[in-house]
Amino acid sequence: MSDRPDKAAEAYRNTLALNPDSTVVRYQLARLYAEQDQPDRAAAELQKLIDSHPAAAEYHIRLADLLIDQEQVRGVALPITDRLQKAETLLRRALELD
Repeated sequence: MSDRPDKAAEAYRNTLALNPDSTVVRYQLARLYAEQDQPDRAAAELQKLIDSHPAAAEYHIRLADLLIDQEQVRGVALPITDRLQKAETLLRRALELD
Protein backbone atom coordinates (compact mmCIF):
# COMPACT_ATOMS: atom_id res chain seq x y z
CA MET A 1 0.00 0.00 0.00
CA SER A 2 2.70 2.49 0.94
CA ASP A 3 5.05 1.82 -1.97
CA ARG A 4 2.52 1.99 -4.83
CA PRO A 5 -0.81 3.33 -3.58
CA ASP A 6 -2.06 3.95 -7.11
CA LYS A 7 -1.44 0.33 -8.07
CA ALA A 8 -2.96 -0.91 -4.80
CA ALA A 9 -6.11 1.14 -5.36
CA GLU A 10 -6.38 -0.15 -8.92
CA ALA A 11 -5.97 -3.75 -7.74
CA TYR A 12 -8.60 -3.27 -5.02
CA ARG A 13 -11.04 -1.71 -7.50
CA ASN A 14 -10.44 -4.54 -10.00
CA THR A 15 -11.04 -7.11 -7.29
CA LEU A 16 -14.26 -5.37 -6.26
CA ALA A 17 -15.43 -5.35 -9.87
CA LEU A 18 -15.12 -9.15 -9.83
CA ASN A 19 -16.34 -9.62 -6.26
CA PRO A 20 -18.27 -6.55 -5.05
CA ASP A 21 -19.21 -8.27 -1.78
CA SER A 22 -15.62 -8.58 -0.54
CA THR A 23 -15.68 -6.72 2.76
CA VAL A 24 -11.94 -7.21 3.31
CA VAL A 25 -11.02 -5.63 -0.02
CA ARG A 26 -13.53 -2.78 0.38
CA TYR A 27 -12.23 -2.09 3.91
CA GLN A 28 -8.61 -2.05 2.68
CA LEU A 29 -9.57 0.29 -0.15
CA ALA A 30 -11.22 2.63 2.35
CA ARG A 31 -8.06 2.57 4.50
CA LEU A 32 -5.92 3.29 1.45
CA TYR A 33 -8.08 6.24 0.43
CA ALA A 34 -7.92 7.62 3.97
CA GLU A 35 -4.14 7.29 4.07
CA GLN A 36 -3.86 8.98 0.67
CA ASP A 37 -5.87 11.97 1.92
CA GLN A 38 -8.98 11.09 -0.06
CA PRO A 39 -11.52 11.17 2.79
CA ASP A 40 -14.59 11.45 0.57
CA ARG A 41 -13.67 8.29 -1.31
CA ALA A 42 -12.82 6.54 1.96
CA ALA A 43 -16.15 7.61 3.44
CA ALA A 44 -18.02 6.30 0.40
CA GLU A 45 -16.40 2.87 0.75
CA LEU A 46 -17.10 2.75 4.48
CA GLN A 47 -20.71 3.75 3.86
CA LYS A 48 -21.04 0.85 1.42
CA LEU A 49 -19.77 -1.47 4.16
CA ILE A 50 -22.32 -0.04 6.60
CA ASP A 51 -25.09 -0.43 4.03
CA SER A 52 -24.20 -4.08 3.41
CA HIS A 53 -23.41 -4.92 7.06
CA PRO A 54 -25.51 -2.57 9.24
CA ALA A 55 -24.89 -4.61 12.40
CA ALA A 56 -21.09 -4.33 12.20
CA ALA A 57 -20.23 -1.68 14.80
CA GLU A 58 -16.64 -1.38 13.56
CA TYR A 59 -17.66 0.17 10.25
CA HIS A 60 -19.78 2.78 12.01
CA ILE A 61 -16.84 3.64 14.26
CA ARG A 62 -14.36 3.85 11.38
CA LEU A 63 -16.59 6.19 9.39
CA ALA A 64 -17.25 8.33 12.47
CA ASP A 65 -13.50 8.60 13.11
CA LEU A 66 -12.92 9.64 9.51
CA LEU A 67 -15.62 12.32 9.69
CA ILE A 68 -14.28 13.66 12.98
CA ASP A 69 -10.74 13.77 11.58
CA GLN A 70 -11.99 15.90 8.71
CA GLU A 71 -13.38 18.47 11.15
CA GLN A 72 -10.70 18.37 13.81
CA VAL A 73 -8.64 21.41 14.71
CA ARG A 74 -6.29 20.88 17.64
CA GLY A 75 -7.08 22.80 20.80
CA VAL A 76 -10.29 24.30 19.46
CA ALA A 77 -13.84 23.30 20.34
CA LEU A 78 -15.46 21.87 17.26
CA PRO A 79 -18.60 23.57 16.00
CA ILE A 80 -21.45 21.22 15.26
CA THR A 81 -21.39 20.47 11.55
CA ASP A 82 -23.26 17.98 9.37
CA ARG A 83 -20.20 15.71 9.44
CA LEU A 84 -19.98 15.78 13.22
CA GLN A 85 -23.69 15.15 13.59
CA LYS A 86 -23.36 12.15 11.29
CA ALA A 87 -20.32 10.97 13.29
CA GLU A 88 -22.31 11.20 16.50
CA THR A 89 -25.17 9.20 14.97
CA LEU A 90 -22.72 6.54 13.78
CA LEU A 91 -21.07 6.29 17.21
CA ARG A 92 -24.42 6.04 18.96
CA ARG A 93 -25.41 3.23 16.57
CA ALA A 94 -22.09 1.47 17.20
CA LEU A 95 -22.75 1.62 20.95
CA GLU A 96 -26.21 0.15 20.43
CA LEU A 97 -24.76 -2.65 18.33
CA ASP A 98 -22.01 -3.36 20.81
